[in-house]
Amino acid sequence: MNLIIIFLCLIPFLIGMPVSILAPVLPDSENERLTLVFTGDLMAHLEQLNAAKQGDGNYRFDSSFSKISSVLSGADLTIGNLETVIGNKKTGYSGYPQFLTPVSYLSALKSAGFDILTHANNHTFDGGSTGISRTVAALDSMGFLSTGSFSDSLAPKILFTEKNGFKLGILAAAYGINGSIPKKDAWRLNTLDTLRLGKILKEVQNMPDSLRPDFMIASLHWGDEYALTPNEKQKKLADWLFSEGIDVIVGSHPHVVQGFEQKRVEKNGDSVSFSVFYSLGNFISAQRTHPRSYGAVLSLTLEKNKNYRKARLADFSLLPIYVHLDPSKTDSRYVIWPAGYKSDSLISDKTVKAKVKDARKFILSQLSKPDSIFVR
Repeated sequence: MNLIIIFLCLIPFLIGMPVSILAPVLPDSENERLTLVFTGDLMAHLEQLNAAKQGDGNYRFDSSFSKISSVLSGADLTIGNLETVIGNKKTGYSGYPQFLTPVSYLSALKSAGFDILTHANNHTFDGGSTGISRTVAALDSMGFLSTGSFSDSLAPKILFTEKNGFKLGILAAAYGINGSIPKKDAWRLNTLDTLRLGKILKEVQNMPDSLRPDFMIASLHWGDEYALTPNEKQKKLADWLFSEGIDVIVGSHPHVVQGFEQKRVEKNGDSVSFSVFYSLGNFISAQRTHPRSYGAVLSLTLEKNKNYRKARLADFSLLPIYVHLDPSKTDSRYVIWPAGYKSDSLISDKTVKAKVKDARKFILSQLSKPDSIFVR
């Protein structure tokens, strides 16, 4: 039996398949599993709007996700950070610094495979309080789950959802906005105020066992823009959140990949391991300065034994991506290309292939333990 297990573990190396961090689960395992996919910032710069505009005045963004949609739709749940505000013909549409985006952008994200969109970032108030209400309403009408910004003061500040028997809690929060939040609207956005967040997380801890999430995720908009490494504030905040019940942190805002770290925190007398992915970089944007056209898609596998309620992170992998700009195209001008090991043989364009390889090399260089075992 031991020889069989060893052989199964060697198969990925022998045939060149992506390598999992953990040994494969045998068929008779009693563990339940859930796959989650996270992306970085979903931007909508003016250049993207211009490329998506059709002759009839409508906007189509679907082609941007055509090469990556199979990855997004293949997970049990796919989660992204919506870093724009939904506008309309009355408000007009614009890019940086005041993002206002057509609702068809959400349609493209839905078709691509997104299930949950967080909306806590420095651009959340770009359309004011009405922009938040309009965005939340659009997300609801499209069938997205969302959290981070709110149109109802009584809405829960954490998104609670259940999938395949796993109860998840997702807390989305941002360091702030570009400007100051009006006091009367402070409730509309979760910020990285530890006093407020502490109260929110305490309520989770006090929930009945039957309702309390199996796994808690924090989606944080934090850190320094374009910095390749996290700052000390991020590290301290991560430690505090882990001590308050968060299991995994997935970050955004720097627009570049900052890598990940596994931390051990003393909790109830035990040393417990947690993971923080400081920044996944951009998922889609018009930013071209190296390495802002590179990003990463994070895949988490959660595991829960049928005899125990609490879930754990069993496995993870990173898929590097590259946003290709083709000035000769119109609506397919900005396209996300997977940059994993399998991608090379599927790309005929030499320019794209070279960039895909460079993206993969960069992502590996950003890992705390640069090893291809983490990159699929």
